[in-house]
Amino acid sequence: DEPTSSLTADEAERLHATMQRLRNMGRTVIYVSHFLDHVLAICDRVTIMRNGATVGERIIAETTKPGLISDMLGRDASEIQAGGMTALSGARTEPGAVLIDAENMNTAHGLRDVSISVRKGEIVGLGGLLGSGRTEAARALFGLDPLKSGVVRHHSGQNLDRPIKAIAAGMGFLTEDRKREGIIPHMSVRENMTLAML
Repeated sequence: DEPTSSLTADEAERLHATMQRLRNMGRTVIYVSHFLDHVLAICDRVTIMRNGATVGERIIAETTKPGLISDMLGRDASEIQAGGMTALSGARTEPGAVLIDAENMNTAHGLRDVSISVRKGEIVGLGGLLGSGRTEAARALFGLDPLKSGVVRHHSGQNLDRPIKAIAAGMGFLTEDRKREGIIPHMSVRENMTLAML
């Protein structure tokens, strides 16, 4: 189930080579992934699921990436490509005023001169490989990692330099390492569920 989600490209290639060796030995491998290029490269057949139900089965040799996307989304891939996000959501909003403005963030954890603006009605994605700084940028925006220099400013004019200020400004933070940073393991499920309200 998503075995390559935390692997480098080289590690994923080694895993795929091992899977192909197992297949050649007559073994069956069930591979769950949303990385369609991997599915197309190594699988023989694919089952497509949407909303918890099987919506299609295809022989890989007879399918394409747009065909898989169409099955996954329940509409023609060319229609989605032509319509952009409007085709997916039915409506597109124009971004409004700047809500959070981060300028030249530098931290002791490797973040160097990172600037990000987030506007009302906008989704901002941070992408990159492990160690690229995306996690560190999110932590700095929320005030978890103190800034050596730079500023994170709320539209009210307040500097968001600590998590308590970010929370008061309506921000939340979901850690990528939920097991290490998202729970307190010696506390009960009930106590963990109420942590955000304490």
